[in-house]
Amino acid sequence: MKEEIVKIEETTKSFEDIKHIDEFGVEYWYARELQVVLDYKEWRKFEGVIKKQRMLVN
Repeated sequence: MKEEIVKIEETTKSFEDIKHIDEFGVEYWYARELQVVLDYKEWRKFEGVIKKQRMLVN
């Protein structure tokens, strides 16, 4: 079976470009969008960074 390769959009974006704001004015970001802005090519590597940070915060 041939694997499908998903190409990440190569446009440069900033944190402001991907910022979302909820109905209460709280800013938030989606991890999948941050992955691209922070130049992580593979989700599994970025996911490790997120898990490590969660351990430091708790």
